[in-house]
Amino acid sequence: MTHFGNIRSIATWISIALILILFWSMGFYLMRLTERVKEQALDKELADAGRELTKQIQSDDASLVLEYGDPQSSVYPWETLAMLPETLAYGRLQTILSGAVLEYGLSGLAVIDGDGAVICDTRGEQLIGEAFRYEERDKTLIAEALNGFPQASPRKEFPRSLPKRFYTPLRNSKNRAVALLCVERRRGYLEEIRELKTRMFALMLVGAGLLLLVGLGQQQALKRLDLMERAMEQNDRLQSLGVMAAGLAHELRNPLQIMRVTAEELRYEVKGDAALEDMSSDMIVEIDRMNRLIQQLLQFSRPEDSDVRGPEVCDVPGLIESMMNMVRKNMKRQSTALVFDPPAEELPRAAIHPDALRQALLNVVLNAGDAVGENGRIEISLQRGKHHALRLEVHDNGCGIDPKRLGRIFDPFYSGKPGGTGLGLSITRRILERYGGSIELESKPGQGAKAIITLLTVKEMETDENAKTQSREESKGR
Repeated sequence: MTHFGNIRSIATWISIALILILFWSMGFYLMRLTERVKEQALDKELADAGRELTKQIQSDDASLVLEYGDPQSSVYPWETLAMLPETLAYGRLQTILSGAVLEYGLSGLAVIDGDGAVICDTRGEQLIGEAFRYEERDKTLIAEALNGFPQASPRKEFPRSLPKRFYTPLRNSKNRAVALLCVERRRGYLEEIRELKTRMFALMLVGAGLLLLVGLGQQQALKRLDLMERAMEQNDRLQSLGVMAAGLAHELRNPLQIMRVTAEELRYEVKGDAALEDMSSDMIVEIDRMNRLIQQLLQFSRPEDSDVRGPEVCDVPGLIESMMNMVRKNMKRQSTALVFDPPAEELPRAAIHPDALRQALLNVVLNAGDAVGENGRIEISLQRGKHHALRLEVHDNGCGIDPKRLGRIFDPFYSGKPGGTGLGLSITRRILERYGGSIELESKPGQGAKAIITLLTVKEMETDENAKTQSREESKGR
């Protein structure tokens, strides 16, 4: 991808990450807010229940129980705690508390004295005179409540299974807070919070999955956009190159031909003079090289479909053998091993003109030969690819390609070889793309390079043509 393409891609993923963080933060905030609201509602319900029960107890005969613990009281001396259950007032207190548990949907009610000892417990878990079960945990709350300030247990406490507790002061006939009413209710909303968390988590996972899919889709779209932009830039360069090539061909071809004829005559005239003969031969070689460059430029100047020959089919294994015979002499001269392992199975024919494939493959093999130098090795393999295509690989054990150069290797006039025109691989890719194929290069410095050529087969081309025909018919029907 280009620099701007990378920036767009990074910006996309940063945006998705920010959306996910915001989404999770909002979910977490909603759960905490829900828990806080539910806790406040529970506090209010328990406070209302405690207030009503306090009024009821203090206006009833049950209030006589509150005289216990007051040394100045002559009704129930504080030493007679064990005798309280036998009194009518205590029975009346139990009746009020038991009825209130059902009426307010409470987990339990307890009355404790100023020392934290149990006077009455509707849950029946503690005997009269025992230390209250929450006396140590709620020591501060109990002390504040005895000073006349109702207190509620904190919202966040562990274990979370503990019931919510609300302490309301109970006053005796002298308006002294001598006991506390502890109103308890299980935090039922915790089940709702857990269910909400489960649903929220599932929703977040679904949302994250959808955002990731959107991100991946956008990533693919950005890649396609980047490829389109690069293709448009390439086409612009090729159009400019075409105009230049046509002009160069017209202006240079005839003079070069005259120069070549002159050089050949000169070589004939100076026969016997080794120095002049070598000079004229060098002139002919250089003129031929310039002619090849002009021919390559002319290929780029042609319209896209002007040299698409066919609909012909190509026997790829046979063509590879034929091409190898053409270059074998040159490869032997530089002691390069050229190996082709024919496929064991019969492969479908490729939908490409043999001459076009020969030229493309020849360019790739010659480039590989230049890369390996002497005593190198080039391996050619052919196998089935995806979707009925053929996959042709040319692997060499040369010096490899620098990653910085790999991205520009198919650009016109870009060459890493001294004296190279930089058009061979550009022409190869253009030829293959005209027939629906493609070429990719994989390489690491010092580990050679691998060219991967994908060719459409006759079956795949028929499938594409049928799809195009059907699409055109559907368009006409609309």
